[in-house]
Amino acid sequence: MRTRLITSSIDRSTPGQSPFTNDIRKGISMSEQLRKEKEQLFLNAPPLHQAQIKVKKPKHKYGEKPRCIGIFKLACPEMLFYQYLPIKLKDRSSIVMEQRLAFALELINAAREDFAKNIGDDTRYYIYITAKSMYQFPSNTFNRPGYHSDGFLTDDINYIWSDCCPTVFNCTDFKLSPDDVISLKEMEEQADPELDFSYKNYSLLRLTQYNIHRVAQIKRPCYRNFVKISFSKDKYDLEGNSINHLLSYDWKYQMRKRTMERNIPQQLNQGVKL
Repeated sequence: MRTRLITSSIDRSTPGQSPFTNDIRKGISMSEQLRKEKEQLFLNAPPLHQAQIKVKKPKHKYGEKPRCIGIFKLACPEMLFYQYLPIKLKDRSSIVMEQRLAFALELINAAREDFAKNIGDDTRYYIYITAKSMYQFPSNTFNRPGYHSDGFLTDDINYIWSDCCPTVFNCTDFKLSPDDVISLKEMEEQADPELDFSYKNYSLLRLTQYNIHRVAQIKRPCYRNFVKISFSKDKYDLEGNSINHLLSYDWKYQMRKRTMERNIPQQLNQGVKL
């Protein structure tokens, strides 16, 4: 009976064909059908909702390196001192400032272009300029000594530039408390001096709150040009900040007094998640 069954199967096939060819073809046909059914299900499936797609955002940490925008060899023709002078108001687009600050216009334009490309539209931001062209000495630098962070606990963006004595950064993996006073002590305690570094003179750098830095140690008196361009959604209302008399703005608030401690430029220091 078994021989007959095999012979019968062979007889039903075409000459020179394996008796199992028809079965194999059936298997291939079924696989092809399943594949087509799966493709159809995939094509007919509703699109994934955006909330279902989890995108991992890069986690920032204190001790990151700033971004170098470029080299700008500029010079200021006169000595000057401006501290957080507003040059663009929120919901405005034009820059308004005194002629003596025209030397920094190339820096301002480069900063705005970089901001628009990497951060977003600056329409809803105030723009401030800090410009200091003057002599500094080993015992009296432009800014207070010690490691710190510009815009600590904020989303403010700062661009800095100088023609000599470049700012010193530190890329230690800092673990900082969300406190203005305690964090300064932690920066000093945790900073590894071997991880200090600086950029070339005339470099325009983009800083976030995650770039820990300090002023350079001045060995001998020198004439230095320094510019900082700040983008913030907040009003910098600290007493002593420069007032732009060419701009029409009415900030009705009581300016806060400066102290010997750290002076935060804005009144409301809106924190971000660490």
